[in-house]
Amino acid sequence: VSVRDGERDKVALLELGADDFVTKPFSARELVARIRTNLRHKVVAEAGRTEVGELSIDFHRAEVFRKGVKVILSRQEFEFLRLLHENRHRVLSRSFLVERVWGYDFDGDERVVDTAVKRLRRKVGAGLIETVRGRGYRMQSPAADEA
Repeated sequence: VSVRDGERDKVALLELGADDFVTKPFSARELVARIRTNLRHKVVAEAGRTEVGELSIDFHRAEVFRKGVKVILSRQEFEFLRLLHENRHRVLSRSFLVERVWGYDFDGDERVVDTAVKRLRRKVGAGLIETVRGRGYRMQSPAADEA
C-alpha cells in the first residue's frame, strides 16, 4: 500500500520487486481482487508446467509447445497466454488485459488486445481463446483438462 501514485514511484516499486501494489485511497474490493489475483499467480508459478489441449506451457522457462513443436511467442504474447490460463473460465476485459500485459500507463487503443488475440490464435490454435462479445476474452479448456 502506497500513498505515492506518480509514475516514478510506481516504476520504482515494480523495479524493486513488488508484484503489485495499491495506492491510497483504495476500496476493500480492489484489495481483495488484487490479493486473489496474486495468489492465482503463485499457484501457477509453483506448478511450473501445464497441458492445455494441444499446448504444453512451461511457466518457468516461458516456453510453449504445440503438438511437441516449440511456438515462438513474444514476451507480451506469453504474458497474455499466462493471464488467460491463470484466469481460465473467467472473462478478462480489454482494459484488464491492457493493464496487465502492456502496462498501467499504456497510451494506445484497447483494440491492441484484439490484434494480439488474432496473432495468438494463429500460433496456439483458434479454439483456445473465446471472444465474449462486449465483455472480453477467456481461455477455453478441453473437457479432459477440467477433470
